[in-house]
Amino acid sequence: MTAATDLDKVVADLIIWQAHDQAVKADLFSTAIVTANGIFVVDPIPLRKAPWLSSTSKERLPASSLPMPTICGRPGQFAERFSVPIFAHRAVFPDRTPPQFSELTDGDKICDELKCDWR
Repeated sequence: MTAATDLDKVVADLIIWQAHDQAVKADLFSTAIVTANGIFVVDPIPLRKAPWLSSTSKERLPASSLPMPTICGRPGQFAERFSVPIFAHRAVFPDRTPPQFSELTDGDKICDELKCDWR
């Protein structure tokens, strides 16, 4: 997959980026939600430049939050690279869960500002 090169700041606390994945012939998107508890990344895809994902700012990145089953491998790689937990539904990792995995169910609170809603 080609890494995304541009971040789009939708609002002050919401950032998105996208890249085309030739293997699945689709554009894939990621979202970063900035909260008082840190930055949560939803469905991470590779990003070439991300100052807030540098090694000097990784303490601001508490979790990778995955809303639904995705192309396996990416969430685990992201969590491993930044030493962060993965908050996800069990279906994201049906066969083997990475050590950083923390299961979410509908209604679970991720932090003060984020709640899991599968609807």
